[in-house]
Formats: sequence, C-alpha cells, structure tokens
Amino acid sequence: MVWREKQLNKLLEDVAAAKHPLIVGPRLSGRTTLAYQLAYKLRRIPGNNNIVFFVNLSTLVSPAENELISYISDTIIKELLSDAERLGLKVNYEMLEKNFTKNIPYRFNELTQFLNKLVDCFTGISRIALIIDGIEELSEDMIAKTLNVFRSIATGQIKIKNCNPGKPYYSFIVLCQQNLTEFNPHPDKGGSPYNEGTETRRLRDFDFKELEELMKGEHEGEKLSDIFEKDAVKFLFYITGGHAHLIQRLCHRAIDVLIENGQQGIDTESIIEALFWLFKEGVRDLRAITAYEQYEKSEKIIVDLLRGIPVPFERCLKKISYLEDRGIIKEDEKTSKCIFRTKIYEMLFLKLYFNKIFDSSGVSLEGDKVLYLDIPEIQRVLVSDKVLRYLKQKILEDGVVSKSSIHEYLTEAFEKLFSFNIDIIKYYLGKWSENLDINNISNADVIDILAEAFYSYFESNLKHNEP
Repeated sequence: MVWREKQLNKLLEDVAAAKHPLIVGPRLSGRTTLAYQLAYKLRRIPGNNNIVFFVNLSTLVSPAENELISYISDTIIKELLSDAERLGLKVNYEMLEKNFTKNIPYRFNELTQFLNKLVDCFTGISRIALIIDGIEELSEDMIAKTLNVFRSIATGQIKIKNCNPGKPYYSFIVLCQQNLTEFNPHPDKGGSPYNEGTETRRLRDFDFKELEELMKGEHEGEKLSDIFEKDAVKFLFYITGGHAHLIQRLCHRAIDVLIENGQQGIDTESIIEALFWLFKEGVRDLRAITAYEQYEKSEKIIVDLLRGIPVPFERCLKKISYLEDRGIIKEDEKTSKCIFRTKIYEMLFLKLYFNKIFDSSGVSLEGDKVLYLDIPEIQRVLVSDKVLRYLKQKILEDGVVSKSSIHEYLTEAFEKLFSFNIDIIKYYLGKWSENLDINNISNADVIDILAEAFYSYFESNLKHNEP
C-alpha cells in the first residue's frame, strides 16, 4: 500500500543504520502488519543472509519469567532454522542437537549466552533483526527485563561469531501502543530509559486525501483506482472511519474473495458486497471489544449479526438490544464498545442503500427537491430505538404533531442520544437525491430533511392520544 510503503522504507533505513525502531500506534493501526512486511523485505534483500526473529508476546497471559524466556527461546530456534533452510546456510546440527534440544534457558541472565552460542551453530549470517510484538501485555518488571536484555544484544554488547565482520549484527524492533523511549520503571535503582539508538515511528489512521493516494496503488499489477470507483472509495473511508488496519485488509481481501468465488467481472457493486461479507472477520478482535467473561456468549450473536446482513432488521435490533442490556455493548461514547455498536448501525444503514430499498416513498423537500426514503426502515436503522421512543414521548406529551416540534425534538435527540457520524448521512442523502448538493448542505439541513421525513411518518402512523 502507498502510505505503508513510505513507513516501510523508513524502517529499512533504520535497520541499515543499526538504529532500533520503536513502532508506536493504537490497537489495530497496522503495527503487526507493517512488521511482517519489514521481515519479508529483510529476508529478501539480495546478497544478504538476514535472519529475522519475530516474537509475538501478545499470546501470553501474565507469564512468569521462566515461561516468557522459554517461549522466546523456542520461537527463536524455530525462526532461525526456518531462515537457515531458506538461505542455505551451513548449520552445525551436531552442536545444535547437543546443546539446544533440551537446554532451553529459563532466566533472563541465561538468555544472552544462549543466543550467542545458538547463532554460532550457523555460518554466514549477515544480520539479525529482533522484532518484538505485544510487549505492553507484560508486567512493568518483565517489560524492563525484556527491553534490557535485547537492547544489550542490539547495541553490540554481545558479539556474534561467524557473522560478516565490520557490519552491525543486530537490530531491535519493538511494536507497542505507547511510547517506551522514556520507559523506566526503576529510576530509584539507577535504571535508564529505553532510548539508546531508538527511532520512534508513529502509525496513525488515514485521512481521506491519503486514502485517495492509497487507491492509486496496485493490487497484483492492477490499479486499485481502476477497480474502485470514487463512490466506493468514499464508502470504504466512511465505513472504516479512515482506520488504516481495516482499509488495508478490506481493500485486498474484498478482491481476493471475489477471485476465490470465481467472479469474472469485478465491479463496484460486487466489491461492496464482498466488503460487507468481510466485516464478519472483525470477530477475531472481539476479545478486546467485549468483556472477556462475556466473549463466548457474545461471539455467536455478533457473528450471526454481521454474517446475517441482510437479515430482518427487527432481528438485528433485538440482538443489538440483547448486547446492550447485558452490558456487552455499553453506551459510554469513550469506549470501543460504543464504537463497535456504531459500526453495526453504519453497516445496516449502508446496506439499506446498496439494496436500493430507498425508493418506496417520496418526501418532497422545498418543492423541486425529492428525497426517496423508506421511512419504516430509516427510523429503525438511522436512529436507535431510544431516539424513536424519545420522539414518540415528546409528541404524546404535546398532543400534537408539527414540523417545528419534530425538528426541535429530533435536534435534542441527536444531541443527547445519537452517536452517528453525520457526514456519512450527508453523503448518502446526496446519493439518494440528484437535486441535493451535499457540498452546500449543513448539519442543520440534515436535521431539516430528517424532520420532514419523520413528520410524514408520525402524521400518518400515530394518533395523538395513543399510549
């Protein structure tokens, strides 16, 4: 991808200069993906026998020191043997079998000596890159020990025999959610922060301009911009919130899905359908989205929900309510759970449009502008049950339905209860009506349009004294 290629080139420069990159970014920003790309590039530099140790610590749950060291050592042996076979390095299998089959270290002070002797079993190594992922999952004490032992290796305190002379031996790459350059859990004991030779590389989400640049890239030799029309680019940006991780995965996977299913002509509509299908892959991240103890219960519900588009919307809303009632999806807008709930509504909302069901009832707007909406569906999807109940309650209290009161109540409801991104509403309002200029439509205009639609709905469906 275009933007990540720039980051990747920076990391390759860091490694070549014997710097120790710290890749910092929020969860799901693509840190691990970038690290895998880096490992791939390093292993394939012509004329260099580069070994890459990729150690993922995120799979460990509060490990003791012996468990952590054993896991790191075992992973390194496997990675080393795999790379040696690929590069055709000379391996002293007798020494390897004698010293390392059963003699796995269990303490940090044993790990450096273990690595030194282990690498001596392989001849012709140009460089070794240590990539550590998920380090923030460890305790502070374990983080400090892990950083110290690998930094001592990377900064040349430990020399490796049989490596090419005159070249840096090790590079140390850390992936984390927070900046560890000042990390020092024991300043009172004379500890030093992790900042020696470190280059911090921050990852962030795309903005729309970068996404357009992204789409100028290629997928297996074919221009993405030739595959995705501009509508689909905006669609992709809005459903992911500009999220780098989702954008990168969805761009390629949507096309892969179509190819795997034997699709001959790949057009925008089929890609959009594939994108919706791919949302069910988000289930792999549910452990961070849902309360851990609720994971097993919520997984099947959410899988069914995401896979079930289009299922009857009443059923979807019941499932969302089920999750909310049990505290699995909370209303706190600062939590990822609320974001996840919003994504569900976004998916349902957009699916309505792409199924072309917004053509069953016309609502006139300023005479010559016509907005086509299916009111029973938009009241279920565009707003939550709480907004609808709020409007009904206010109308029943006043005992009258008027355009001005609906506008007032809808504005209040949006401000108090609604977390939907209004930009996406504006964009698709423009799509539904050719006469609506989205460049000149304000948030207040959106409220006006929706108030007009809801007024027609309530006027025809509610009796003033109905409980």
